[in-house]
Amino acid sequence: MVDRNEAWTQAILERAAAQGGAPSALEQKVGDAYASCLDQETIDRRGLSVLAADFAAIETAVHAGDWTVIFARFGGQGVNAPFTVYADPDVRSPDEMMLQLDVGGMGLRDRDDYLRDDEHTRSLRAAYGSHLRRVFMLLGESEEQAQADADRVIAMETSLARAAPDVLTRRSRLALYHPLTPEDLRQRAPRIDWRRYFDLLAVPSPVRRVNVTSQQFLEAVQALSAKEDPSSWRALLRWHLVRQFTQVLPASFAAADFDFFQSTARGVRQIAPRWKRCARLVNEQLGEAVGQLFVKEHFPAESRTRVRSIIESVREALQQDIASATWMSDATRDEALVKAAAIAVKIGHPDRWRDYSGLIIERGLAYENAQRARGFEMRRQVAKLAAPTDRDEWDSLPQQLDGYSTKVLNEIAFTAGILQRPFFAPSADTALKYGALGAVAGHELIHLFDDEGRKFDARGAMRDWWTPQDASRYRELSQCFVDEYGREIAVDDLHLNGQLTLGENLADNGGLRLAFRASGVDQSSGLIDGFNPPQRFFLAWAQIRCENVTDRWMRERTLTDGHSPGRARVNVVVSNMSQFAEAFHCPAKAPMVRQHPCVLW
Repeated sequence: MVDRNEAWTQAILERAAAQGGAPSALEQKVGDAYASCLDQETIDRRGLSVLAADFAAIETAVHAGDWTVIFARFGGQGVNAPFTVYADPDVRSPDEMMLQLDVGGMGLRDRDDYLRDDEHTRSLRAAYGSHLRRVFMLLGESEEQAQADADRVIAMETSLARAAPDVLTRRSRLALYHPLTPEDLRQRAPRIDWRRYFDLLAVPSPVRRVNVTSQQFLEAVQALSAKEDPSSWRALLRWHLVRQFTQVLPASFAAADFDFFQSTARGVRQIAPRWKRCARLVNEQLGEAVGQLFVKEHFPAESRTRVRSIIESVREALQQDIASATWMSDATRDEALVKAAAIAVKIGHPDRWRDYSGLIIERGLAYENAQRARGFEMRRQVAKLAAPTDRDEWDSLPQQLDGYSTKVLNEIAFTAGILQRPFFAPSADTALKYGALGAVAGHELIHLFDDEGRKFDARGAMRDWWTPQDASRYRELSQCFVDEYGREIAVDDLHLNGQLTLGENLADNGGLRLAFRASGVDQSSGLIDGFNPPQRFFLAWAQIRCENVTDRWMRERTLTDGHSPGRARVNVVVSNMSQFAEAFHCPAKAPMVRQHPCVLW
């Protein structure tokens, strides 16, 4: 599906890039961005000259110790070093936006990649060091200097990693909620002039509070700015700038990036073709502009109505499940039903498209286009702080394959990109529709009631609305899933982390149960290709969750990703359902029948 969506997107971009006819302003902008990225010859000819202004700014800042200016410059360009800066709803008051200061400045995927001491991780770090040396040599440094800078970067990033939250902590919005006033920031990191920092980022005044996801990380940045020599900061900032703009630099940088981040780290066999990498870049730069053209061609208006009817039937199944839950008291049940009824549903695409008129795109200037686009997005982010939360805004692009839930807004959403075969087709058999789209709808609904989602109320505010007894019972029931998935092996001797994957596992198990109830397939008959409706329902689920990935990527995902591998998402889930055993006539002691199935929703 991703390949097909990208092929559709390619056709749109190719037409927009061709200069015949009379393209709209939107198509012109999209086409110029795409053509500029495809023009590798011009990118190579311009070489490293495009980096000169940014490298000069780094040099000036580190020489003067002016962390305020360089951190703000990077933040304004969307370069996540040393912080990741964005706007997000206040989890305690979701109709208010709050500036978020999150961790950044680490090139490896996870903080524990710097800290674990097993053979695989040591090998990964060694390869990362070689990659850094290669990049610095591409920037013109001698091998000796490049090695020294690579060592400096790893030392700096390791210091940051020690202060960063681990993957389990990052699952909890409460653990990442530390609203600080500008005075609090000044006390914890006085080497940054925070008032000036906010002014340079054009943050609307007055700045009353900023959410710092990790105060320890903020203090680590302060410590490094106080003790590290300019050479270390110069190396770190140059590396993160280059990494952010790899695709619009000479081809040797993209080749190096692929060799480490894809081939070595994940076992990918060949680099994606240039058109595909450029399509992804244009999606980053002008995502909703591309999405508007995608929807026009590939998402008919009537699909919304048909999709909504499926989703609403699954919501009804959730409400029935809540109403009949014997482990839940009436007080908690009443709040849960209010929340379930209040869930907002987004289908296909935004009703109000993003305005890109303020973004300048010039054909032939790939680096500048990328830089301007990231700056445009950061200005859009900070501008959101001046108004109430826009509940109509989307977190994913229409052309992407995505269904998601937003706990802090109590909403679920399904992009036009996912509402295609095999997830959804108007003419598809009911069993297939519910085993695919219905299950995904149930999955996202359950996310709003999973171990983290249950902590948010009907408006999306983080609030404890559970009785102590019900919360305790919830934890008891969910522990079954932690233990069950923890026994599963992902690759070699590496087991799944049942706590890390708990939210997704609850959503998979509860969502498929809701979809089965909503489908009514257990009351229907009729064979297709020799399979009855319940069997077709479960086959549809298997088809949308099956996958084929390398062992290296599986290892990386198991350590960092909240989703279980495809095999567990299919086999563990259905083996918890008596309906599966009945559909396929499994004996009581068959491997796909759990003697003590886990059930919550």
